[in-house]
Amino acid sequence: MLPASFANQMSAGTNSRVGRTIRMVNVQGNTPDVSWKVRPGEDWIPFGRRNLFPEFVVGLLHNFQPALSAVDTMSLYLAGDGVEFLDGAGKPIQEAADALAELTQLQGQSYFLRSVYKDLVIMGHRTFEVAYDRTQRPAALYHIDATRIRCAPKNKETGVIEGFRFCSNWELQKGNKAEFPVINFDAWNAGITGPKDKQLSFRKLYVPQQDYYGLPWWIGALTDMEVGMGIPRFNRTQLETGFRPAFHIHVFTSKDDFDLKQLDEDIEMIFTGVDGKTYVVTHGPLNEGAPAINKLERGDHAGELDSMGDRVKKIAYNAIGVPPILMGDEVNTGMSGKGLAIEQTVTMFQRMKCVPYQAMVNEDLKAVITEMGVKGIAKARSIQLSPFDQATDPVLNRQTYIARTTVGEDRIANGLNPFGDDRDTKLICDVLKGAGNLDPQVPNA
Repeated sequence: MLPASFANQMSAGTNSRVGRTIRMVNVQGNTPDVSWKVRPGEDWIPFGRRNLFPEFVVGLLHNFQPALSAVDTMSLYLAGDGVEFLDGAGKPIQEAADALAELTQLQGQSYFLRSVYKDLVIMGHRTFEVAYDRTQRPAALYHIDATRIRCAPKNKETGVIEGFRFCSNWELQKGNKAEFPVINFDAWNAGITGPKDKQLSFRKLYVPQQDYYGLPWWIGALTDMEVGMGIPRFNRTQLETGFRPAFHIHVFTSKDDFDLKQLDEDIEMIFTGVDGKTYVVTHGPLNEGAPAINKLERGDHAGELDSMGDRVKKIAYNAIGVPPILMGDEVNTGMSGKGLAIEQTVTMFQRMKCVPYQAMVNEDLKAVITEMGVKGIAKARSIQLSPFDQATDPVLNRQTYIARTTVGEDRIANGLNPFGDDRDTKLICDVLKGAGNLDPQVPNA
């Protein structure tokens, strides 16, 4: 459930809804209001009209499972199998890999990377803390929840954000500043002089007219996600309150009428919901005459919006950037097999989606480890995650076999004598294209 106080966040100018009463934190469509002005007693830039746009986004995702699953999947692919650091010749530098393992030993490298990238997918910006030791060298890296970070105003002379503010709960912070204090961070690598203690590395996607915060790259599909979130709620309401009766029975009797309130409660209990009876019984005195019978329209519509839900689910996948086939959706792959389609899709997905976003983390990791004293790092890159094991796909096994095996090798492997001529040296794939003749009785052309 989303907090009811979010209702104060929403703009009256949008017709989007989260649940029944919650409206979006926007003044211009899906885009939050980010004013450059700070409020009295505050020294940070509000993110959204009530400073709670990140909380709204998180609440929305947690109420729409397809989008949440896509975010988790995207963050796993972005994190990959870790980071490797290469020298000018493209060879891995083990000293740099050991340094990163040392820096992330408290949280673990996998947790650190997946958490940082999940923030990037959700908010369009990411943060992590760089902690320094007494010698002013980086000693540890910690993931910091980017949804709880707010930017300090830019330096008016340099235009650089030199600080950030962290609070565990911005919604409750105003009413209880002692329990939810605001913690200050200096910006990492911002040219601030003086001793270093803990600094915050912050990177955001470029968004026109947004100087401080990133925005989810899927924000254009936010309204569709709200629709998808509302469908299960509608189905549940229909199951709980759907009017089930299909025909009407009237019994003549002289008994007194029921109390109206009790009658209403009885009707709701007996004739609505998944266990509701499919008939209605009424009664009245003998001298009342026959009742008028009106057609009872069905009221159990649960499930009728599922096709809309399927459409919205695919919109969420495409907006976040995860190919539907990687989310388990059935995709027509032809005769070549799903394994090949997944391999081709993953390659394009990693090159076009993952690599550009991974640079937003790897470039700063390279700089931090260089600051530790590791020399010769020319490039930092992610080790891409592949869900595909070629050995498990019979179609690709067959394609690989015919591409690497000669006719003679295949005949020997199957207990046959080689042809004894140049046909034995030809690859099977070339022969199948018409480059040779497999008939032992016909001379090779």
